[in-house]
Amino acid sequence: MTEADRPIEQRVSVLDRPTTDGDSPPEVSASELPGVEFSSFRLALVDDDRRVYIARRGDDDLFVLFLNAEGGSGSEGRRSTLAERGAIVTWNSVPGDRFIAAGIVADPVTAVRVGEIPAALRDNAFAAVMPLGASDELIVSTPDGERQVPRPPLGF
Repeated sequence: MTEADRPIEQRVSVLDRPTTDGDSPPEVSASELPGVEFSSFRLALVDDDRRVYIARRGDDDLFVLFLNAEGGSGSEGRRSTLAERGAIVTWNSVPGDRFIAAGIVADPVTAVRVGEIPAALRDNAFAAVMPLGASDELIVSTPDGERQVPRPPLGF
């Protein structure tokens, strides 16, 4: 199924973009991410030294991979999470007393912020670098308005 065939609140159009040379995460092999369709990876966002990749994981799951000079993190979620929560997010603390929120949003999302700080947003991916202690309230904006993305419960 193409992204154009999916409901708009679950559509991640960057996955329909033709593959380019930079789409495969250089620090990761397919064997490290079981179930992730490695050929579906798309480099969706580059912001300074930060890169956010999006991939399919089966028919109804998505995977987000965040990489920067200090390392990275990943998260997966069902497509329905985009409609129910607003985003699939990976949270990562980094050296220098900072944390990073990065993730996937559906096509209708026009802006993402963490607290009052705007996140970089491009091709269904976002990333924001925040000082420790700053608000971790994630807000997505669509033409229909803003909504808070709830943090998953511990152990999720």
